[in-house]
Amino acid sequence: MDEFCNYAHRGAGAYAPENTMAAFRLGLALGANGIETDIRRTKDGVLVLFHDESLLRLTGTDRKIADLTYAELLNYPIPSPDGAITDTVPTLQMFLAFAKNTETTLALELKAENIEADVLKAIAAYGLTERCFITSFSMEYLSNVKALRPHQRVGLLTDTVNEGVIAELKRIGAEQICPKAAVLTPELVRQLHEEGFNVRAWGVKDEALMRHALGCGVDGMTVNFPDKLRLLISQGGRSMKRWISDITALLAVLNLLFCMDCAVYEVKWGGLDGFIDLLPYEILFSGIAAAVFIAVTAVLTILEFRKAKAACGEEMLKLRKKEALFRMLLLAAVACAVYCVPHFCLFSLNENSDLRILERSYDMNDCRIIHGVCAALSLAAIPALAVIYGKAKKKI
Repeated sequence: MDEFCNYAHRGAGAYAPENTMAAFRLGLALGANGIETDIRRTKDGVLVLFHDESLLRLTGTDRKIADLTYAELLNYPIPSPDGAITDTVPTLQMFLAFAKNTETTLALELKAENIEADVLKAIAAYGLTERCFITSFSMEYLSNVKALRPHQRVGLLTDTVNEGVIAELKRIGAEQICPKAAVLTPELVRQLHEEGFNVRAWGVKDEALMRHALGCGVDGMTVNFPDKLRLLISQGGRSMKRWISDITALLAVLNLLFCMDCAVYEVKWGGLDGFIDLLPYEILFSGIAAAVFIAVTAVLTILEFRKAKAACGEEMLKLRKKEALFRMLLLAAVACAVYCVPHFCLFSLNENSDLRILERSYDMNDCRIIHGVCAALSLAAIPALAVIYGKAKKKI
C-alpha cells in the first residue's frame, strides 16, 4: 500500500485563497504530501484551476469561467476565508511547474468536458504522469482518460458505493475510489481494498469526519486543514513513537511494582510474615502504581494538549481529550493486570498444599523470575493493546 496521503484540498483552503499558488505553497508548508485541485478551461482555451462554474461564491461576480479569457479572469482576485489576503487564479501550467519541484502526489479533478487530452498532455510534459490521479464525479470523463492513456491512474469521486459502481470502475480499469467521508465504514474500506482500490476520502469538512475517515483505514483524504491531519496522524495509532512509549510506560510500572514488592518481602522476612495475605498487597501495589502512572501520564498529556492547541486550536484539543483519557486508563489497567495475574496465581499455587509446585518456600529468586515473566508478558500485550485501542477509540 502507498504511503498515507494528506491531500491539501484546493491547497490549504481553510487559511488561504482556495486553488491559488498561495494555498498550494501553504498546504505543503503545513505538512501535506498531496495536493487536490480542480481544472476548467477559459474562453480562450487556457486550463485554469478553479472549482465552481462561476465566480459568484468567491468574488461576488456572477460570471462563468468559460465565458472569460484568462486575462479577464486575472481581474478577479480570490480572497482567503478571512479576507486577509488575495491571490489570482493560476493556470495548470503554473501549478505543474511548481509541483514538478516537489515530491507531492497530485489529485486533478476534471470539472469540464473535453479537456481530458489537454490535461494528459500537460502532465506528461512536466513528467508528472506517475504522480497524478485524474479524478472526477463523471465516469465518462474517467473512461475517456483511460481510452487516451490506459496507464494513467484515475479515481472516481462518489457519494455512494455499491456493486454497480465497483463493477464499472473495474471495467474501465480505475485504480482509486473516493467515497464521501460520511458514508465510510471500516468494513467498506476493507472491501474496497480487497477489490484492489486505493481509497481516498473527500467531504472531510471537520475534525470529527477527519478522525472518522482515518479510523476507517483510508489511504488518504482531502482536507482544508492539512496541519490538523498531520498532527492527528503523528499522535495516533500510526506513530511508532507512540507504541514505543507504551512499552516503556508498561515496563516502568512493572518496575515500580517490583521495587515495592521487594520492600514488603524484606519487611515480612523481618518478623511480620503472615501479617497480611498477598492479595491485598497486590491490590495495594497495583493501585499505587496505577495512580503514579496516571499522574505522570496526565502531566505529559496536558503538555501534549497545549502543543495541540497551539498548533491547531481549541477544536482539535476537544477531539483528543476522550481518546487520551481512554488510552491512559487502558495502559494502567493492562500494566496492573499483567503484573497481578501471573504473580498471584503462582504464589497461590505454591502455598496451596493440594497444588504445590515447589518443594520449598517462595523466595526472592522466585520473585525475580516472576517479574521477568511479567516483563515478557507486557511486551506481548502491546499488539493486543493496539487492537483494543484502535477499535475502542472509534466509539469514543
